Amino acid sequence: MWQEHTVMGSENRTVRTAFFLMKVLLTIVSSFTGGSVAAQTEEPPKLVVDFRGPAGKTRALGFAGSHRRFFSAGENKRLQFYDLANDTIIPGSVIRWEFARGALGEVNDAETSADGTKVLFGGCSLRNAGGDLVLVDTGTQTVLAHFSAPAEVVCVALSASGQTVVAADLHSGITAWRLIDGVWQQRVLRPSLQQANAESLWNPAAVIDDATVMFLSADPDNPDFGRLATCDLVTGNITTATTPVPLPVCSLVSVNHTLQRTCVSASIDGTVLLHSSDSAEPARLLRISELLNGQLLEPSITTAALAPDATLLAIAGDGLTPDGDQQVTSFITLLDLPSLKLRDIVRFTGEGCCETLCFSPESTHLLACNDVAETALLWNLRDAGGEAAERPLTTAPLSVVGRGRAFQTARFVTGNSAAPDGYQLHLTDSQSHIWQLEPGPGELEPLPPSPAGTPTQPVNGPDTFAPGWSVAAEPISDDGRTQILRLVPPAGSRAEPSPVQLSVIDQGTFSGAFAFLQGTPERPQAVAIGTTLIDGIFVYRIPSDDQQPLQLVRYFRDHAGTIRDLSVSSDQRFLASAAADQTVKIWSLEGIEQEAQRSIFGGRIALQPDGTVKFSDLNPAGILYARGIRDGDAIAAVRTALQPDQLVQDPAETTRLFSTLPAWATLDLWLARTGFDPNNQEAGARRINPGWEPLLTLVTDKTGEWVLFTPEGWFDASIASGDRLFGWQINRGIALPPRYEPAEHLQKEYEKPEVIRQVLQTGSVPEALAALNRPVVGDLQIELRNRVLSLPEIRILNPPDGLQAQAQLPIPVTAEVTFAQPQDANAFEIQAAQNGRHLIEQNRAPQNGILTITWSSQTLEAANQFSVTAREIGNDLASSDQSKAAVTVLTGATTADPQARVFLLALAVDAYQKIQPLQFSVQSVTAFRNDLQTLTNSRKNSVTEARVLADKAVSMETVRLNLNAFLSERQKRPSPDDLIIIVVSGQGVSRTVARGSSIRLNALEEFFFLPPQVDPGDLRQLGREGIRWKNLCDPINQSDCDVLWIVDASHSQRARNEAKAAFSECRGPHGRHVIFTDQTEAIESAGWQVQPGERGNSSLMTAVREALLGHSQTPEADKAVAALWQDQQLSFDDLSQWTANRAQRLAESVGKRQKVVYSPTAPGSARHPLILGTRTSPNP
Repeated sequence: MWQEHTVMGSENRTVRTAFFLMKVLLTIVSSFTGGSVAAQTEEPPKLVVDFRGPAGKTRALGFAGSHRRFFSAGENKRLQFYDLANDTIIPGSVIRWEFARGALGEVNDAETSADGTKVLFGGCSLRNAGGDLVLVDTGTQTVLAHFSAPAEVVCVALSASGQTVVAADLHSGITAWRLIDGVWQQRVLRPSLQQANAESLWNPAAVIDDATVMFLSADPDNPDFGRLATCDLVTGNITTATTPVPLPVCSLVSVNHTLQRTCVSASIDGTVLLHSSDSAEPARLLRISELLNGQLLEPSITTAALAPDATLLAIAGDGLTPDGDQQVTSFITLLDLPSLKLRDIVRFTGEGCCETLCFSPESTHLLACNDVAETALLWNLRDAGGEAAERPLTTAPLSVVGRGRAFQTARFVTGNSAAPDGYQLHLTDSQSHIWQLEPGPGELEPLPPSPAGTPTQPVNGPDTFAPGWSVAAEPISDDGRTQILRLVPPAGSRAEPSPVQLSVIDQGTFSGAFAFLQGTPERPQAVAIGTTLIDGIFVYRIPSDDQQPLQLVRYFRDHAGTIRDLSVSSDQRFLASAAADQTVKIWSLEGIEQEAQRSIFGGRIALQPDGTVKFSDLNPAGILYARGIRDGDAIAAVRTALQPDQLVQDPAETTRLFSTLPAWATLDLWLARTGFDPNNQEAGARRINPGWEPLLTLVTDKTGEWVLFTPEGWFDASIASGDRLFGWQINRGIALPPRYEPAEHLQKEYEKPEVIRQVLQTGSVPEALAALNRPVVGDLQIELRNRVLSLPEIRILNPPDGLQAQAQLPIPVTAEVTFAQPQDANAFEIQAAQNGRHLIEQNRAPQNGILTITWSSQTLEAANQFSVTAREIGNDLASSDQSKAAVTVLTGATTADPQARVFLLALAVDAYQKIQPLQFSVQSVTAFRNDLQTLTNSRKNSVTEARVLADKAVSMETVRLNLNAFLSERQKRPSPDDLIIIVVSGQGVSRTVARGSSIRLNALEEFFFLPPQVDPGDLRQLGREGIRWKNLCDPINQSDCDVLWIVDASHSQRARNEAKAAFSECRGPHGRHVIFTDQTEAIESAGWQVQPGERGNSSLMTAVREALLGHSQTPEADKAVAALWQDQQLSFDDLSQWTANRAQRLAESVGKRQKVVYSPTAPGSARHPLILGTRTSPNP
């Protein structure tokens, strides 16, 4: 049936068919026996990359109550909410559910109730043989109900009241549930088939009201067509329409408005059916090609949406450009109803860009996605006067893109990828920018531009170790289940290896990525193949006999996007991969020369003379070791996904099973040392998939922040926010929301650069720990799980997330903090903030290990983020365990307090007596004060308090006295819109912090700012007279107003970790604005004159002052700073980004390396732009 449709892109749909079939098998393989399967008692945490935006395919979009709050979901396996404030899209809260590696946990569809307080989403189940869908309270993230479907859920529908739920599954089944007298009652509208077919991949359904559901039924006269059917959930009666529609149908939508109902169905072949309940005319059947008036050829449809007021229809799809090239392009078109007149159309480069659309509840906004660019798009369909815009899609939409940076290639540098000299990789992004990664020292730096993005040094490409060899792929088989790959030798070679047959369902399809491992001059030893759909990497050994088949000796499984590039290290120990999931991973090739079974599992499984089956020779980098299995462990029982009803305990049968088990087959394993109880099979089971995990994963964002982490949780990260790019999720069952903690909350325990440095030297995390005299005891991932669960868990009870309230409304913030142990309540301090401003606590009530605290606040801005943080008492921030929760409250337009004031405290030292003096710190800071006063006078919020302590005036005592007086002055008339600016310019030093009677091993060092007379080598004097950074930061960050730190303090002994500790203290638990030099020496020049006649400046203060003044002495920079002021305003974000880029360029101009880091680094924050000043012209 499928092949009979002559629709553009049929080959792409064949791949998509295989993709859904693959997901069905994954569901069965990884979650077999429908809930009775033994589950590992202590499931390891799942590593989660947090890009705060779309990632991969977006399959669901929706609004929550109004156009100001919406979400996206799909391959990223969670619902990411966004808030709209002052025409800025701000990433908000995240609703998570259970997931695992592979497709398990991907969200296929989601829908909200009319008031936005409930959201229903479903997809591929983690625990059941079928599909899951959950109903969640969007304000508290409480799971209200959980439903199981017979197969993977591909479509969900929710009534306006949230009391009727519908699931359409991958096997054509449709099931509905109604909430009656507090009980969910189920009705099967159409039973599921035994297996999916082409049409069931698109199985749409819609809820008309609490008692009526619409779906597609078979056409009795033509199997290629279906008919719209409605089911009365009270009586069970089904009514079928008379008009047939071509299958498959990708979208089915219905809206109720006034006294009528409008329904639309859209077929992939471009057919649109429109029907109104109040119309005497029959349903209208139209073609999208006619509606587009020839603007695209052979258009097909991927999705459609209907405005709630039934005045607009949006359709997305693909077509061919009508020019001579006939390029494939995606489109979104807007049609007026009921006339179906074309209102507007927008095109995107690529195919399959948009699979989901949604109108806002007010019918004023259209939400769409561009999957090629991984972007969500929001169009305002109204003009400035509130009337319908004539061509709304022509106007640039508001957009949100994830903060991750995707790399197209990741290749080892030929001359620097072998132990003991260390390893380097060159990474190329889509803009042909090249970055150099050194995993050992933890450095990621951009390289100078080169022609067409070519590497500046030789790198290991696909055929570096097998010159002239390549891989050629044949088309996917007609049934979509297999693909043949052929290894092509260079011209003149007599080698003709056997082909590789990929199972599309189990392995995916060839992505074009491959890399050969070094062998003999005649042929390579092995080849690594990258795939899409499964997103796996498969290493095949190439036999010397061409008649022998290639042997699969390793399966790498952790990517969640198409494998784009592969590279083998020069010493053949490691494989690097870049994928569409915006990660780069490094894998172990250790042991691939061993027999296939041992190489795949990372150890021997053999029958012993005593009749037991035991593991031995385990590779510490292998998957068995990672799952807590050790040499000498004996198998008590095993069960595989292929035979879920057969429990194997016989030793001979167990040995045979492992020798024939496919590399991708999941199994449950019981060990003799933990025991096996046939009556309680849930206890002691270990879930194992032979796919190996990576040694290291790199994630980087668009600002250059990065993190490098291992599956066991150890990581190294950049200063500003690298530790916020990933975290750990612990699944707690489908009825409970998962526990998620970002890596920064366990920075004290797991940010260990020394471990990351050792991983590539030793080959595995356990061996790296042993080299550091930290032997592995037990299961490292279970140890990580226990550490995550030891943190306090915070739940904000009020206000609910997403609340829309009036401006200036008093609003109490109440949170519930649950401690792992009752005594932990005394070990953590609990603080709350609103958009970074400290809140005043009103009440706290401990009871049964749960602490309930209330703070007072009011809605001050268009988007108000209320956060509650638990921080370990007594340590600096970088050395403290912590946890955090946040909600956002939206209001209407707000205005800043016209009486708000600016307060400046600055410390500057040039005249150092014990170390090299500086030249321009005092002059720069004094000039900054004058610049600031001039700027802020433009807003009539002049600098009320400006204290500059210079040279001999800088001492521990003077700083303490001035700080107290400074803060006391502000408290005379505090305003939440006040601004405190702290400028520190001079030299700093760090020392290891003593913990009791001993020095903490690998502790982050504490940072001190140096008064002029202090000798940094005299630790006694430093302790007495140095300005302890924490003592300066804590009082400032307790302020209930905005704070901006500008820190230009450096020292040659300061490593990145110490700088990170200092930066963390400035940022504080609430996330203050920080501009901070990450440097090991002062960078000054007499040539950097911001105003005529100056003696010079540092690079940082030059950049800051240029931004404040709106001009530069350099013509090129002058033009750039004019663009900075083009909206006649200067915000914190503008200032931070300009300073970072400008200071780096200034340093490069004198042959120095410098990076300025700033926070927040993520685009958008839960507040309006913080305006420092305004001008009537950009260049005064």
